[in-house]
Amino acid sequence: MINKLTFEQEQKVKEYQQFYLGKGLSTQSANRPIAEKAVKEMYKLIGEKEPKCVWVNSPTELVNLFKKNSLWNSLENSLWNSLENSLWNSLRNSLWNSLRNSLRNSLRNSLWNSLRNSLRNSLWNSLWNSLENSLWNSLWNSLISGQFYSPWIGFYEYGRKVLFLEYSKEDNHKLDLWIDMLECSYFIVLKGLVVLIDHPLEFHVDNKGYTHNASDYAIKFRDGTGIYVLHGQEVTKEEFKNKEKLMKENKISKLEYLEKCYNEKVSI
Repeated sequence: MINKLTFEQEQKVKEYQQFYLGKGLSTQSANRPIAEKAVKEMYKLIGEKEPKCVWVNSPTELVNLFKKNSLWNSLENSLWNSLENSLWNSLRNSLWNSLRNSLRNSLRNSLWNSLRNSLRNSLWNSLWNSLENSLWNSLWNSLISGQFYSPWIGFYEYGRKVLFLEYSKEDNHKLDLWIDMLECSYFIVLKGLVVLIDHPLEFHVDNKGYTHNASDYAIKFRDGTGIYVLHGQEVTKEEFKNKEKLMKENKISKLEYLEKCYNEKVSI
């Protein structure tokens, strides 16, 4: 049982924070062959035939792809439950138990909080708010995260690479596959078809780590579409244009407004 981290291990926490924060906020074009190879192996592990891989540049392109090709009925054959339960939830439970058996509770929780908080306001909340409509809702329920699982993956990788915890051969293989899936932002798994969304083109955050850009889209995708977010609070295009008026109408000073946004996010 590990009761306390060494100085070198504590320094590695900071290193893993920065590395997996970078993965979670990556705006580099996806390494598509790596992600495709990993997802094909995932299909093999759940007993499915090798799928065709299709890439899109944004959630908007994803919706348009489904509309143009009449793919909505295919969502009934989504492999989300099978893949998520077999390859993610089972892995997370298994590795969490390994960490629980190796680390004192307070140390495990402290380590998890340190890695998780480095990416506390991530893209999925903004996507949900800005694209909420009947078509997007149908797709949202079938999406599996890629790069936005980075806090979890960083946590388990720290246990494997820094604390030298022994994971099973099966768990090591699954974890390696999820590391490779950081090469996309999200993906949808269907019978014979995988649709993957590339990383955003731009991803802006404020000095507290919240998604933010006061000049333009906080999150800009590769097709030119994007999402307006101010200090972690998603806003419409009209609200963004009139953000000063919005703050005045709410009778909150700019400083109080930003602090309010920060406190609301921390309490989640």
